[in-house]
Amino acid sequence: MTAKLILAPPPFAPGQGVAEILKDVVRTAFSETLAISTTLSTDVELFTVPANTIVLGIGAEVTTVFDGGTSDVNITIGDTDSATALFSMELSSLLAINTIGSLAKHYTAQQTIHAYLTPGEGVTGGLRFWLMFKTDSNVQEVGY
Repeated sequence: MTAKLILAPPPFAPGQGVAEILKDVVRTAFSETLAISTTLSTDVELFTVPANTIVLGIGAEVTTVFDGGTSDVNITIGDTDSATALFSMELSSLLAINTIGSLAKHYTAQQTIHAYLTPGEGVTGGLRFWLMFKTDSNVQEVGY
C-alpha cells in the first residue's frame, strides 16, 4: 500500500478570506482499509504529510470484525524518524475504546507516517486509520 499524500492548501484561492480559512481549518484523511492477517506486512505506510503540519490525532475504525487468533495484534504508529513517535497499543484495547492516539506532533519537514503491525497468530479482520491534522501550521518557538 502506498502512503496517501497529504497536500498543503493552495497559497491563493478565489474569494475573500478563503486562502486563510483553508490554512486554519483542521482536516481529516483516511487510509485505505488494511486486511489484517498473519501475512500482512509489518510496516505499512499510511500518510505522507507536508512540512509545517501538526498531527492532532490518529484514530482507527474497525471495518471487518476481528476473528480467531491466539494472541493480540500489536499496533504502533510512528514516522520515518521513530516507530513509536505517536503511540502504540494492542487491538483489544482499540476495540474497547474505539480510538487510538491523541498525541500531537509538529512536523517541520515532509514525513511519512507508518503503522507497524504485529498480527496475532490466526487473527483476521479489517482496519483503517484516520488522521486529524492542520497544515501550514507555522509554529514558532517562543522565548520567555
